[in-house]
This record gives sequence, C-alpha cells and structure tokens, in this order.
Amino acid sequence: MALTTCENCGAEISDTALKCPKCGKEMNKKENPMTGKKTWIIPACIVAVIIVGGIGYRIIQNTNHIQLDSTEEYVLDCVRDLQKQEGDISLEDDILYSVSSQNGKTYVIVDFSSSDGDERAYFEDKVYIGTDRDYARLQNYDQDDVNAGIISRDEYKEILSQEVSFAAGNIEVAAWEFMNQMGSDINEDVMRMVSAEKIGDTLGIAYPKN
Repeated sequence: MALTTCENCGAEISDTALKCPKCGKEMNKKENPMTGKKTWIIPACIVAVIIVGGIGYRIIQNTNHIQLDSTEEYVLDCVRDLQKQEGDISLEDDILYSVSSQNGKTYVIVDFSSSDGDERAYFEDKVYIGTDRDYARLQNYDQDDVNAGIISRDEYKEILSQEVSFAAGNIEVAAWEFMNQMGSDINEDVMRMVSAEKIGDTLGIAYPKN
C-alpha cells in the first residue's frame, strides 16, 4: 500500500483513504492522467475508423465506376433507347459513331442480337429509325401501293423519308470500312468505333469478349 501525507496535519496515511484518520480532512484524489485521455481516445478511434472506411469505399466506387467521354455518353443514350425498343439485347460488335459530312447529322449504328436474331439498329440524331429488317420491309412499298390504296400518300412520304435515313446510315458504315481499309487518318471527333465493352458494362448487357 502506498502512503501519502495529509496536507492538513502532515500525518502519513494511505493514498486510497478518503479522509485523514487523524484530523478528518477530506483528501483530494489525484486524477489518473490516463483517465482524461480515455474520454477522447475512444471517440477519436471511432471517427478514424469511419473516415478510413469512407475513403476505402470511395476508392472502390471510383475503381468500379466506368468513365465515359461525351461521344460514349451519346452512344450510351442510343443503346439505352434500343433496349427500350427491342427488349433484351446483347451487343455483337463495337458501335459506330459518325457525323455525316453530307448532311451534318449524327449516326449511331449498333449491331445487336435479340430474340429475333442478329440485327443492325440505326439512329439519326439520337432518333431510333429502326433495324435493317425494318429497312428491308420499307423497300417493299412503292408508288403502286399508293395507287392501289394499300398505303396513303402521307404514309409513303414517311416511308421514303425513313429510307433516306437508313441509306445515309449505310453510307457512314461504308465510309468507315473504306477508310479503315485504306489506312486513312480518321478524326475521332466525327467518326469512331465506341467500345461495346464499356457500353455493355455500363448498362449491364452482354457484349463480345475478345
């Protein structure tokens, strides 16, 4: 047992005594220096754990987040619309993005597969035109169908307008293929292939894994 001295009478007493047994003076208990530290050490540790955990979570989120540039975002919107139009799809190839030098319109061409089989979708300025099967169906109509009353004149005008859009999209596909065969320098601001992997991962749809 450790001893201490009473500040009032000078008697030696136990350092655990609450009062001096000789003079009755209450003893001033010295606070353990670690006691005060404990009051802030535990909360500080909790805060540190929360901060470290938050930083780790953000690091994981940033690692998993797919960064898309403006062109990829444009194509992403088109493919998202394609999902709404065609249902469950998978991408079959990288996606052509092309700004036409002929009419200034932007075309997105998507090769995909669905329950109907392999198809090619066409977008003109983000408007879904249809698939290559739609294009083939439209080509079955002509002026004779108008004369026979099978379709109206206004319907035929709309069909011709759609055919022009399909044809313009096919011109962009042919231009891309030709420039690649020739090894020409291509300005990616106006024409490029967008990764099916990035679009597929972002939207959670299947894509070809090379």
